[in-house]
Amino acid sequence: MADKPESAIDYDARLAAVRERMAELDVHLLYLSPSANLHYVTGLRRERPHFGNIIYPGGWVNGAFITREKGPIFLVPRMTAEFELPRTHHEVRVLPDQGDPTALVRQTLRDLGVTGGRVAVEDRAWAWTVLNLQALLPDATFILASQVLGPLRMIKSEEEIALLRRAGQITEAAYADVLRQLRPGITELDIIAEIDYQLRRHGAEGSSFVTSLYNMGPAHTIDFHDREATLRKPLE
Repeated sequence: MADKPESAIDYDARLAAVRERMAELDVHLLYLSPSANLHYVTGLRRERPHFGNIIYPGGWVNGAFITREKGPIFLVPRMTAEFELPRTHHEVRVLPDQGDPTALVRQTLRDLGVTGGRVAVEDRAWAWTVLNLQALLPDATFILASQVLGPLRMIKSEEEIALLRRAGQITEAAYADVLRQLRPGITELDIIAEIDYQLRRHGAEGSSFVTSLYNMGPAHTIDFHDREATLRKPLE
């Protein structure tokens, strides 16, 4: 959603709560790749999802390392640091294009005092990140980060509830403006594009998932074997 309402979120309090949860689960290290979880803990906004597969040299290091006493320490490839990384007051360690990602992570683990124990890893972390962490921490037990963050994220603060209300207001305003654009002959593809446009126009960063529209009736049946043709079929 818009930046202004989110400024009320106390990320330091969230980080403290995460550390308490790590202590409860006896988790020594939490690794979060760019994700909703990383945004939740640190406020570091992630790029909008896209279909491209961008691989930078040493890209598997991309993420934040957090212990119960130290961090977050962000490890990022040079390209990420220059073109994608938002401002943060946390420590950032940049991997040069010709740098050694394994050496960078190994040194970071040493600085954090992590040699083993329980390591919680982002649920959707890249496989090559997990494999390299397992190689660097052969005595560690790996669990999913959702075991740490799931219970915390289910309980909403007043600030988060305010954001949810704001999201609802944006959705209602966008929906009302989409209705004004409906007319005979418009296609589902046109309506989907209008929905996405109105959401952005009213303050959203974008839709939370791929916008879909299913219009069914005697004059407009859905052919699930040819979804693209259905999207372009005019509504009667």
